[in-house]
Amino acid sequence: MAALPNPALVSLADYLNSSYSPDQEYVDGVLVERNVGSLPHGLLQKMLLLHLARFEQAMKFLAIPECRTKVQASRYRIPDVLLAPEPVNRTARFYSGVPLAVIEILSPDDRMKVTLERFRDYETLGVQHIIQMDPEDAVTHRFEEGNLIRGELVEFAFAAGAIPFDTVELYRSL
Repeated sequence: MAALPNPALVSLADYLNSSYSPDQEYVDGVLVERNVGSLPHGLLQKMLLLHLARFEQAMKFLAIPECRTKVQASRYRIPDVLLAPEPVNRTARFYSGVPLAVIEILSPDDRMKVTLERFRDYETLGVQHIIQMDPEDAVTHRFEEGNLIRGELVEFAFAAGAIPFDTVELYRSL
């Protein structure tokens, strides 16, 4: 049996100073392709950003789509939506803080092993809310203590308060 080729290693400096279309994640020197979202994926992402933007000023966060996010010294992930506590350095090339929440929208080609590795990175970083939303089956999962738990949400609770986040209603609006 032939061995699989080793992926080419890319320096962190090259990754941070390059752009890819679509953008790629960086995991220990290896570029990791992200699945391109479907129409339901894009519609849900837009809906989430519009919904969350209504609470940004009062709750002092910024809802950001597809932003390179440093999760470890040699790992950069690109969540579909992240909630970054203010103040945010708006000129930085990547986000280096701890997001209040990360929302990943399931794409048809997503693989469980890769998704769980990504969620473990967010959990290790200290992200309070790690959410996976499936726009095609209208199913939501929370990632807590290494486990993916199915269940709909009604709000996001933060130290500064709570914001409505009714996933059943969000799916209904698709």
